[in-house]
Amino acid sequence: MRAHLTDDVDAFLAATGEFLAARPVEHNLMLSLAHQARDEPRPSRWAWVTDIGGAVAGALIQAPATFVATVTPMPAEATRALVEPLVEAAPELPGVNGEAATAARFAGAWASERQVPAHPREGQRLYRLGRLTVPHGVPGGLRRAVANDVDRLVAWREAFADETGMERPAGIDWPAMIARRVREGRFWVWEADGAPVSMAFATPPAAGASRIGAVYTPPDLRGRGYAGACVGHLSAALRDSGAPDCLLYTQLSNPTSNRIYQRLGYEPVAEVLSYRFGGAS
Repeated sequence: MRAHLTDDVDAFLAATGEFLAARPVEHNLMLSLAHQARDEPRPSRWAWVTDIGGAVAGALIQAPATFVATVTPMPAEATRALVEPLVEAAPELPGVNGEAATAARFAGAWASERQVPAHPREGQRLYRLGRLTVPHGVPGGLRRAVANDVDRLVAWREAFADETGMERPAGIDWPAMIARRVREGRFWVWEADGAPVSMAFATPPAAGASRIGAVYTPPDLRGRGYAGACVGHLSAALRDSGAPDCLLYTQLSNPTSNRIYQRLGYEPVAEVLSYRFGGAS
């Protein structure tokens, strides 16, 4: 196995695009981050492994370069091949995220090579939409977010990050990013009685797959079906707009969200683990 590292996202996509597109659900996060990096350049790290015949066996991204790495599922020998050059190129890598077995192997190899602890931080589950069951009878309706919603969405995004422990990479202007995503039509809200009561975000389709995320309902509005209705109707809209695959991630520590999405028709695809390197977890 041979590892390749670059800071050029176009070179990365030229080498790995076919490999990533072959499994658009499992590779969606990496694809969407790579495409985003083309539009919003910032220092990032891109890597892949090829076998003896030159075929891509796995890939890794660190985008931005201060964030944890994300890895695709890959064989054990490919994981080992990635770690050695990354120890030299990115010795302060803060962590890794990916399919459970691959992430665990990477974390173990990294801990051994760098002589630092690797702390398991969070378990997630990747879901793909099967047969959709759209909720009915929930008051309100789905609409795209507009400029007047931005302040509310920024506040909700902060509350979402606090509740979920979501990473906040330094150097990113989150209000500006959310405003830009609203202009692009990527944020949606469920509105009831003339006011937004829940939100969700959807990525542009990458190899036919679109990912829903940042699903949030304020605590005082929960238990009324708003989040399920928001995600269900958004899933239908994405399919109608030409995204055959819809997917999302949930925290395994949140049984409520896992139950809601399964009722909508989302089916488990893979378990995902996140590790942090060095210091306390």
